[in-house]
Amino acid sequence: MYATQRGHAAIAELLLKKKANYRLTDNRGNTAIILAARRNQVACLETLARYIKDPADWEAKGEHGLTAKEWAEANERPEAAEFIRKMRNSP
Repeated sequence: MYATQRGHAAIAELLLKKKANYRLTDNRGNTAIILAARRNQVACLETLARYIKDPADWEAKGEHGLTAKEWAEANERPEAAEFIRKMRNSP
């Protein structure tokens, strides 16, 4: 989670290749997707997208009951919000 929050896409890729669980949450209920979205880490979102097969994972709610897209919008991160919107609608 720290890697995606801080924008370390290469580290996130390495961890995901080693089967890191992207569904784990921090002590506030935030997933790696949410943490990346809150900080507009689009490269990390792209990395996560290569491993996430279930579009429902983009809808997970974290802190304050908000999804990653809602956090991106609340923090004025339009690039992250748009990327997540596309992922939620992908087959």
